[in-house]
Amino acid sequence: MADFSTTPTPSSDHSKGTGPEIIPHLAPDHLLKQSSTSSSTESGTTLEPTLTAGPANAKDVLDILSRDSPAPIVSNESIEYPLSDRRNPSGETTALLSLIDDEEKFSVSVTARSTSPSHQLHHRHTHHTQEIENKEDKMLRQGLQERSDGDENGSSTTASYRNKSLQSDSNDDKYGKLSYGSRFKPRQRLELRHLVVGATFLVLALFAINSFLTKGGVEKSYFSKLRENRKEDPSSSPSAESQARAALWDKRQKKVREAFQHAWKAYRRDAWGKDEYHPISRRGSNMLQNGGGYGFTIVDSLDTILIMELEEEFQEARAWVQDKLDFHQDGEVNLFETTIRVLGGLLSAYDLSGRDPLFLDKAVDLADRLMGAFETSSGIPFASVHLKDGRGVPAHSGGISSTSEVSTLQLEFKYLSYLTGDDKYWKVVENVMLKLKDLGTVDGLVPVFIDPYDGDFYGSEIRLGSRGDSYYEYLIKQYLQTAKQEVLYKDMFYHAMEGVKTHLLARSVPNNLLFVGEIYASRPATLITKMDHLVCFLGGTMALGSTEGRSLDNGQLSRSDFSKVESENFLIGEELTRSCYEMYNQTETGLAPEIVYWVQNYEQVEHRREPEYMPGSDFLINNRDGHNWLRPETVESLFYMWRFTGEEKYREWGWKIFEAIEKYSKVEGGGYSSIHDIRRKDKIHFSDKMETFFLAETLKYFYLLFGPNDILPLDKYIFNTEAHPLPIFAPPESLLNPEVTMEGEFQGE
Repeated sequence: MADFSTTPTPSSDHSKGTGPEIIPHLAPDHLLKQSSTSSSTESGTTLEPTLTAGPANAKDVLDILSRDSPAPIVSNESIEYPLSDRRNPSGETTALLSLIDDEEKFSVSVTARSTSPSHQLHHRHTHHTQEIENKEDKMLRQGLQERSDGDENGSSTTASYRNKSLQSDSNDDKYGKLSYGSRFKPRQRLELRHLVVGATFLVLALFAINSFLTKGGVEKSYFSKLRENRKEDPSSSPSAESQARAALWDKRQKKVREAFQHAWKAYRRDAWGKDEYHPISRRGSNMLQNGGGYGFTIVDSLDTILIMELEEEFQEARAWVQDKLDFHQDGEVNLFETTIRVLGGLLSAYDLSGRDPLFLDKAVDLADRLMGAFETSSGIPFASVHLKDGRGVPAHSGGISSTSEVSTLQLEFKYLSYLTGDDKYWKVVENVMLKLKDLGTVDGLVPVFIDPYDGDFYGSEIRLGSRGDSYYEYLIKQYLQTAKQEVLYKDMFYHAMEGVKTHLLARSVPNNLLFVGEIYASRPATLITKMDHLVCFLGGTMALGSTEGRSLDNGQLSRSDFSKVESENFLIGEELTRSCYEMYNQTETGLAPEIVYWVQNYEQVEHRREPEYMPGSDFLINNRDGHNWLRPETVESLFYMWRFTGEEKYREWGWKIFEAIEKYSKVEGGGYSSIHDIRRKDKIHFSDKMETFFLAETLKYFYLLFGPNDILPLDKYIFNTEAHPLPIFAPPESLLNPEVTMEGEFQGE
């Protein structure tokens, strides 16, 4: 089939909450005579391809259009035909047919428009198309019956649709009469043959729309448009003075791409379709004991593949999602992990691929199954859900959920509501946040467990590491995701950061590094110097809160623009990022352990021996804490700090970490492996597991850190906690809760 489509550039006006227009592939070769042209309007870009009429059976066309669809709206020069949109039935979606009479040469211009947030056209006519193309054009040869009604000025002209071979006096013929204005010259009068041609090509267009959608992608991908913008804007290219540096970082970025391919090829060879990969034993494993894979590695990696522009890998992964990904499986999955990795991965792939409906359909299917976890007496979800049954399952000890598990679902569920127009996803996760808001805190800091039965916190452990970390991360990101309209979450974030500064910050010896400790709510004055690598998200997140995605490096923002609190938080973010880098820099291998205990005085280490404590280090590493899982949090903060400041040191630090991973974690036979203990470079033992977040997060952040800054700008995109970029949007009023949009006490002033 000939491809005459012109792919549109979507509207950049996110505030309208409407998507760009949907442009179809149009018709078989023998019906196409001229190529298409595109034009832009305020609402987006439309396609106006000119098609020359070919043979068709008019009766069949009209019968098809009358079976289950509303009648077309006819104007002087066009037929506007409504299409159904199952994602948002209230959305206005039409196909516009413009008929042109040019001395017996009839053509039709097809424009498809959608104002539905789902951006998709869904229709019901495609299965009839082959029938139309194969039948003879009997009706056009039988002639037309016309009659003219109107006053002496010829104020109206009516063309009868009635076929002479099908004479009928029935009054229920919905295609009996259509009125046209009289301004046509006699040669230009629209007759039945014009309408038949238009109807024929409408059906063909609908068929082609479906064909195009099923092939994946209804727009150019994000990265195709980015390349075009760079060509049109010479200022986006590196200046002459920076060419050498640009070439260096381009080379290093390619090394990251090669690392991903090294890992992906091994996974493809040994474990295709499995949730997790074990590179030493060269096998895969699944999360569901009684089922198959449900997309952990493949779906979690989709947007990394798109960002790295690996076309072959993407098409193969997409085919697996289309043909193999099935959520109707008998087994329990973790609500939090499934949401951030699989649901988040599908939604990000949907956006970056040019809004390929395959990914949105799968996301809706998955989210509908996850909704059962929220059916508790408090509205606080259970930690697990049974996929096949769609019911929540209590997990952990006594059915307790982690605070981070219940408060790190919001970005994904709210974006899904925005896309589909269905507010049920939004409401369940917003309800969780409103309940958390009303619980007691320690200056904004919350315990790491919560009881889904009574909705209250459980225990008194407070930390920004495991089970607590992303609660704080999603506070500021929820505020930014919805175009800064939900100010409650900014208020809660700033309140929590005041708690961090009051209770959790301290400094180490000998290098005076700033770190984040842990406390118990019952003993807030006693600081435990333990810090998970997971806490290293905080440096970049605090800087994000101060800048709100704007850069100090390109004139968007100046440090003098910061409020006092914003300035404090940004400086803390810078210092914490340095401390996290030192967790790598001060080890023998250049790799960080899972947990460190910062040294505040030398009494802590006077009885410690190597390798638990290395002389001159600012922390000690217990024997049980030396493992490395190739986590992304430090690289994530380096990425944010580079974007916000433009300081090369963050890239250089990142490169040193990447080199250490290449040296010690790379498996020659394919893949990368976690390490049991990173403290001795001559005693490296692989754990035989490549976590999915290594592909989804760690390598993605390296790639973005070493790449141009116009990829996924942070004032246009927000990254979920699994590094899946989701676009910032302005939600419609119907989704906004006044309780969430009210300003509070802690606004960073």
